[in-house]
Amino acid sequence: GVGRVNVVLKASKESKSTFQIKNEYPDIDGIIIIAEGGDDARVKSKIIEGIEALLNLPSHKICILKME
Repeated sequence: GVGRVNVVLKASKESKSTFQIKNEYPDIDGIIIIAEGGDDARVKSKIIEGIEALLNLPSHKICILKME
């Protein structure tokens, strides 16, 4: 997962044996990825495409750098 995840177990009013599970994720303002091939336009494009889909983050908030 991304960031910290809290799992909250809460008994419902109808039955004490029924629980509600809630995952809480922090808001992500941007991401930096350091990768081999990070200077290759095709590699950058594929990484950005995957991060956009996974995190629902716009491409202008994703930075790909070459691993050195």
